[in-house]
Amino acid sequence: MNRRPTREVRVGRIGLGGKNPVRIQSMTTAAPEDVEGTVEECLRLAAAGCELTRISTPKTLDAARLEQVRTRLRERSIGTPLVADIHYLPAAALRAAETADKVRINPGNFADARFGREVVYSEEMYAAELRRIEKKARPLFEELKKRRKPLRIGANHGSLSKRILCRYGDTPKGMVESAMEYLRIGEKLGYFDFVLSMKASNPRVMAQAYRLLRLEMEKEGMEYPLHVGVTEAGEGEDGRIRSAVGIGAVLAEGLGDTIRVSLAEPPENEIPVCREIIRVFEEAKGNGAGPIRLLEPRRKASAVENLGGSSPVRILGEYGKEEIGECEIPVEGSIRAGGTWRDISDEEPLPRELPPAEVYRARISDAGAALSFVREVVRRIGPAPLILSYDVDRRPEGVSPEVAAAIALGVPLIEGFGDGIEVRSSGNAGRIPLSPSERHSLAIGVLQNSLTRISRVEIIACPSCGRTLFDLPEVTQIIKKRFSHLKGVRIAVMGCIVNGPGEMADADFGFVGGAPGKINLYRGRECVEKGVPIAEAYERMRDLIAASGRWVDP
Repeated sequence: MNRRPTREVRVGRIGLGGKNPVRIQSMTTAAPEDVEGTVEECLRLAAAGCELTRISTPKTLDAARLEQVRTRLRERSIGTPLVADIHYLPAAALRAAETADKVRINPGNFADARFGREVVYSEEMYAAELRRIEKKARPLFEELKKRRKPLRIGANHGSLSKRILCRYGDTPKGMVESAMEYLRIGEKLGYFDFVLSMKASNPRVMAQAYRLLRLEMEKEGMEYPLHVGVTEAGEGEDGRIRSAVGIGAVLAEGLGDTIRVSLAEPPENEIPVCREIIRVFEEAKGNGAGPIRLLEPRRKASAVENLGGSSPVRILGEYGKEEIGECEIPVEGSIRAGGTWRDISDEEPLPRELPPAEVYRARISDAGAALSFVREVVRRIGPAPLILSYDVDRRPEGVSPEVAAAIALGVPLIEGFGDGIEVRSSGNAGRIPLSPSERHSLAIGVLQNSLTRISRVEIIACPSCGRTLFDLPEVTQIIKKRFSHLKGVRIAVMGCIVNGPGEMADADFGFVGGAPGKINLYRGRECVEKGVPIAEAYERMRDLIAASGRWVDP
């Protein structure tokens, strides 16, 4: 795996960045006061192979409880580094610095307000705000420096401060600047043990933010390690595909020193998916070469029948009418009279000039190197439409079809490449080929979770943590079952209000924990009902969708 250089940061007994491997981490879901439950989850995570465990510590007392967790884990010979997750309270961060191996703060709510009136900041006003933040953050930097412990600045698309939103908007640039402000303050105070993250539920937003962050750090001579993840990825196949697309788009640029797959499932389920994503890039022939590229809009291709031009990204395949319906693109040969296809394989050297064709198909066998290969193909084919084709049975051993296809096809898609996709299944290496319907479903999943083409309900669900106010996996399944037929509707299921209202900014409707057993219902960013008992909330959500003109009977 080709990775860009970063400085090493020590977290307990392990190193991040530098020459260390990409580390795997997760987060406990037990309530902060439930020490025994937290310990049990830490044990399950350690058994699964988790290398760092984050624990929600919203209050000073919760931060103090970390010592109890650590002691009980050490009694069982578990030395996994513990990370304290802090929101809102600098005092809790200071207490956590005494016991945790690393502290994570959210720059959107550590020293800033998330809500308030719109303000047009003059340069003098903005400078005064930065001085205020420095004063509030200084004790934490000094404590961590004294104890030689690292700090993760974890910017989150859903919880940018009002100040950042007023100046930069709800953008990747805003996410980057919210973190860079803390880096500059820390370095001014002689503190350099930073880890950075730029998380969002939209894989395109998060990939752009990580790439932009690296460019901004390079301008200022910084090379801090990056923790990579898609937040609120959901569960099941969709959650795995979305995570692999977003994380893959960052790793493909040679960025990323530790990863987390955030699923609305038991936390130990995240670890195998992390391993699969890393495995794809460990076995890749090459990635991360050349200068970092920021994401651009979809490449403009000439129109050939229903391919390219203004057409949506199509699915190519041999799908029978009884199973799937009409195929969207002819399988082989001409698209129109005299039109020609040309296959280009990543297993053969690319010629300097390609023979002319109306449509090109990039046949991918190496998922981890797919982005580099597709970039080279695009340089040579001019405006002709491009089909991305991947044989899932060429995936590395131990990697699922959905993770491999998400990286091979989804990463180029969010880069703006591809007018059609094809999921092949050759039965290579003695594998049982996927059926036509399975291949079609996987193709739809890649398009859906790369946000290339929305063709079914989209569930944005946060991973459980100690702040969650209801059984998130159970509620997510109920929401999915009741509303799965609403094509193109985006529903956010959020366990609490820390990131919920912000992360559901792109959602049409939100189902957000407001208090234990109580739900706040949202339409867009507007909270329309508060404190609805959870047993009643599903029907009230249906009524809200119907009142908005989006309901159809199943």
